[in-house]
Amino acid sequence: MNRAERRRQARQQRKSRISPAPPSVREEAISFYNEGITHQKQGNLNLAESALRRAISIKPDFSEAHNNLGNLLTIQNKWKEAEKSYRYGLQKSPNNTMLLSNIGNTLHHQGKAREAMEVLEEAIRLDPKYAHAYNNMGNVYMSLGKNDEAIKAYQLALRLLPDAPDIKNNLGAALCKQARHEEGVAILHETIKKYPRFFDAYLNLAEAAISLGEMDDAISILHEAVLLKPDNDEVYGKLAKGYFKRTEYLAARSAASKAIKINPKAADHYYWLGRTLHEMNLPADAEAMLRKAVAMQPDNAEFHNSLGEILKKKKDIKLAAMTFERALELDPENVNAHINLARLIQHDNYDKIMQSMEGLLENQDVQDEEIISLCTSLGKSFNDFCDYEMAYKYTSKGNDLRKCISPYDINGRKSDIREILDVFTNTRLNQYQDSGYPDCKSVFITGMPRSGKTVVENILALHPLITAGGESADFTHACNGTLKEETRATYPEGIRDADSELFKAVGIEYERRLKERFRKTTIITNTLPFTSDYIGMIRLCLPDAKVILCRRNARDNCLEMFRKSFTKGHLYSFDPDVLREYFLLQTDFMNQWLKRLPEFIHVVQFEEFIQNPKEEIRALLEFCDLPWNDTCLDIASLPSPEQVVGVWRNYEEYLKPLFDKLDS
Repeated sequence: MNRAERRRQARQQRKSRISPAPPSVREEAISFYNEGITHQKQGNLNLAESALRRAISIKPDFSEAHNNLGNLLTIQNKWKEAEKSYRYGLQKSPNNTMLLSNIGNTLHHQGKAREAMEVLEEAIRLDPKYAHAYNNMGNVYMSLGKNDEAIKAYQLALRLLPDAPDIKNNLGAALCKQARHEEGVAILHETIKKYPRFFDAYLNLAEAAISLGEMDDAISILHEAVLLKPDNDEVYGKLAKGYFKRTEYLAARSAASKAIKINPKAADHYYWLGRTLHEMNLPADAEAMLRKAVAMQPDNAEFHNSLGEILKKKKDIKLAAMTFERALELDPENVNAHINLARLIQHDNYDKIMQSMEGLLENQDVQDEEIISLCTSLGKSFNDFCDYEMAYKYTSKGNDLRKCISPYDINGRKSDIREILDVFTNTRLNQYQDSGYPDCKSVFITGMPRSGKTVVENILALHPLITAGGESADFTHACNGTLKEETRATYPEGIRDADSELFKAVGIEYERRLKERFRKTTIITNTLPFTSDYIGMIRLCLPDAKVILCRRNARDNCLEMFRKSFTKGHLYSFDPDVLREYFLLQTDFMNQWLKRLPEFIHVVQFEEFIQNPKEEIRALLEFCDLPWNDTCLDIASLPSPEQVVGVWRNYEEYLKPLFDKLDS
């Protein structure tokens, strides 16, 4: 071998010594595992899943890879697949507490609470200090409605792991669910302060605000959450709920639709969209959405209950009753279904439905609002078969509780009326009488609750040129939104500096909202309570609109309000003394509008409307500039005078002070 050959071989030997050896199986698996974790952190879930599965294929006993693959699948709500992955890992590592705890979590999300609890108990037996097992156990207890046990489990977990944001979040949510809002909200705020990107805490804090009726706060919190996860369906679902409860139905519909677009498999989104469409007076669309929700979760009692409400509005009484009964089969303690069924049917005697409602009143877990509704429903049920003493007993019991919870500020109402009348003087009404947006022809039906507004709307809606809009807040939202945008002022004070352009802008915004809600280009009615506060504004913004004022015998009207448990506003109706004062105050308020705008308002006296329907309906259509149409003379749809006139006499001995003061 010559010298050149020897040098070449020497170079090859040196090169072979410094060339990297092929990676070991473990090293290759770890490489893919780390790649998967990196992809997961970057939000590339498909790439992450592929890398983790490659790691497992190289090293099947790689328990950490099985666990993280399971975690990745839970993020995508693939609970069964996640459980399978965790169990593969457990085969290789039988006493792995983390894997056991995660299996318990997947079983919980598959509705297997008993199996989940057994697995979690085993995890805790193996490691009594493993905080996440207690946390998952708390989640199982919450799903079973065992809130006290859940709170204890979360508190145990938090002692072991004091700074864990998920545990703090769960504890805060559980406390709020137990109506311990002050404690729960404080924990959720603390969690967000320390972990400002912890998304779930925002959702639970918003849910707490919704349950407290603080819709503005809830919606503000949810918009912060949207910034964290703009493609999360849950946040839009809760926004739909918040907007719904704030009666902003267009915004609620938009949010629910977006939630469905992101996640078409979540039944709750269809539920809130259905309820929203119901309030928007779109019954066919509402029914379709609720039926989708029921098809997805056939064992959800509240879904059946809401579907029953839509069927009731459609006058499909038999099917509505069956739907409420199905809700009660699924959840015998569902207060809403009991109430809806009791109010739907005519009771001939003290029946099982009434017995069930009385039984619910003895249940310590029933909330105050539910007690009030149960008492009102029992009052209605006893009234059906003329037991007026028991009817008054239950109605008064519910109303007394409402008075304690939500006393009404009659002086505040007096102040509001003074301010409205001070703003809409004859001078201002005359100065801007030619302003506004004349192209929108709506019919606003106002008056006290139970004064015949719905009866009048139903008759008008029989006309082919009229569509019933129901209790829509579209005008108030158009008014307040435009005022805020243009002047940064509130209603009615902001009107003092308003001009023709603002009145026209409100009218245009109102019409825009109507077009978003209704497909038909007809005249839309509106029966929103407290329209009386906006009559002057309606005249200046919508000069071609019509206002119908419904009035009823004072005794009958006040009795019916006293007997009705209003879920929205009208807190004056629960105390006979306050009710009398409010009724007289509101009557005087409307008399002031009649003096200032006599041609703009048509008065319908309920008793005359019922007793002389043809003449009254003809006058009503003439006022609305509508041609006569025989379909409007649907006398069969009207209550008989015996049903609605003079009913106060049945309760004279119980409400004599109220009636006497009304007369005086």
